[in-house]
Amino acid sequence: MLLRYEIRSTEPVRIADNSVSQMGQTATLHYIPGSAVRGAVVGKLVEAGLFGGLKTDALSEKTAFFNAYPAGEKGNDLLPAMKGFYEDKKVAEKKPVQNVVVNGDFTEGWKRSSFGDAVAFDGDTIKGFSVPTGSDLKIKIVGEKVFRNEYIRSGIHFVGYIQADDALAGKIKDVFGKEIILGNARSSGLGRCEVVKLEEYAGVPYGAYADGGDSTGSLYMMLLSDTAMRDGNGEYCGLDLAQLEQLLGVQNLKIKTAATSVRKVCGYNRTWGLHIPSVSMYEKGSVFHLTFDGTCTADSKKRLMLQGIGIRKNEGFGRILFLKDYEKLTARVQTVLLSTDRTAASSDRDEATLLIAAKNYYNLIRERAIEEYIVRYTLEKGKISSSRLGVVHSILESNRYNPQAVESTLARYAEHDQEKEGRQKKHIDRGGSSAEIISFINGIFAKPLDDTLKEKADAKTASILSGREIMGIDKDKLINTDEEEVRKIAFILRLLKYDNKQEVKA
Repeated sequence: MLLRYEIRSTEPVRIADNSVSQMGQTATLHYIPGSAVRGAVVGKLVEAGLFGGLKTDALSEKTAFFNAYPAGEKGNDLLPAMKGFYEDKKVAEKKPVQNVVVNGDFTEGWKRSSFGDAVAFDGDTIKGFSVPTGSDLKIKIVGEKVFRNEYIRSGIHFVGYIQADDALAGKIKDVFGKEIILGNARSSGLGRCEVVKLEEYAGVPYGAYADGGDSTGSLYMMLLSDTAMRDGNGEYCGLDLAQLEQLLGVQNLKIKTAATSVRKVCGYNRTWGLHIPSVSMYEKGSVFHLTFDGTCTADSKKRLMLQGIGIRKNEGFGRILFLKDYEKLTARVQTVLLSTDRTAASSDRDEATLLIAAKNYYNLIRERAIEEYIVRYTLEKGKISSSRLGVVHSILESNRYNPQAVESTLARYAEHDQEKEGRQKKHIDRGGSSAEIISFINGIFAKPLDDTLKEKADAKTASILSGREIMGIDKDKLINTDEEEVRKIAFILRLLKYDNKQEVKA
């Protein structure tokens, strides 16, 4: 029995992709692997007390948990993004494409097409879809390291298949329920998915794209999942043509052209606590143009599309599709899957972590802007003497953590300085009044520091400083009024110090 299910992520889903993750950054798969679905189903069977009697069948090669790929706008099947197409990158919107798997050639200067995460066919056009993702920031307490995790946003629909005998399929239908939890970070609320639909399915998976008739001389085979086979000596290989020839019921099977990539597939055995040895596999989306003598019957193709080829078929590997009207695809368009919920991190701890990260980032941006301002601004001190400038500097320094006292102290000094100047009726030292520099300082205190800094900042920094939010958080939540005033004093002191050094050099 073949079951088709549709699920919707009600919370963000994260299934780590170890092949591309790097230090400090964990990427997620943009689909649900069959092994994750298998684990969830096994968990449901264990909860229901049924797994003991079904263990052998559930983990055997006659049962297969297909990868679940994103669904289209109407819940229709989408295929994993395929390889082999080239396009003129200068052309916008609907682009003409050339298929090297069909004719083995493409126009010089054209580049490989990237369809995102999934595709659908619409006549002669390939529609590419990308899955919306987000990320959260974590702090590892031991070592105080910060790392970021990517996740699939909530509200995304996925479609998958499960192939099992009637008895096991019936039990799976009974326990699948209304909710299924997948992937990593479940304790943080991630991975919850609503079961939208679960039904028996006639035909072959992704039948809308399948070539269901007899084929004479050639056919196009696409890998729906990562695939590897064993040759006659039991060694891993990509495709064992001798074995595939027998399965297809043809002679002299050859690969005329192909568009492929290879990745190392890893795994982990929780029972033994060991990593499964990695296997090099052809990556999903790879396409092969096979030629042969004789006729490949519709029944042979249907059998392989249901049973798969190669190793680890139970986990969803080795799934194939014989493509219909593949050579007619000559154009492409790109779109994005819509998410019904574009919220970010789901837990209070994530929000607190994000607040810390946003504050640190904000401080970094402001520090960069301060440096730019200091080196680009010529301080207009007028004719104020060095001794009077020293008094102003001393007032700021002595009250750098008491902003409330700065303006009143400067005002009293300015008043005293004017009285003294009036009595002497002449300038001392270099002469001049302190009023101009004090007016400049009061101007900085009178408006937000960001408004001052963006005057001398580059366009990118100025744009960030002009916004109301940093990483989606209002600036007012990142710095309070007292911190803002203390930062202003520190900024003015650095400005005076830098200007004084420049005068000494001159």
